Amino acid sequence: MQYCQIKNSKNSERGAVLLFTTLLVLVVISIISLGVAEILTEEWKTRIFVNDSPLAYCAADSGAERILYEIYKKDYQPSVDDPDLTFHLANGSSWTMSVVSSSPLIIRIVGSMGEVSRAIRLDF
Repeated sequence: MQYCQIKNSKNSERGAVLLFTTLLVLVVISIISLGVAEILTEEWKTRIFVNDSPLAYCAADSGAERILYEIYKKDYQPSVDDPDLTFHLANGSSWTMSVVSSSPLIIRIVGSMGEVSRAIRLDF
């Protein structure tokens, strides 16, 4: 009779150790999975920003070219009192022009694509 109790006790201890080991392995795998998910999320965000950055800069450059054309070819005289001018492009990007200073004339053009913005400053 005592032999059976010792045998059951060893099986019970072995089962507890096995259960603890299994839970420990599951916790470690979960932590690793969360870490990998965090890294992939950050990489995905970076990739979106890297893809949108040239488009935002090109939008700002497009705005600078348009403003220069208006100034030199159409005698446009921008002023600090002028409201900001925004233009939306066909690819989903946009640019916004604001006059920072009238004397000397400083114009800031901000190109945007998604959450990314790039700026160009024109000084006269």
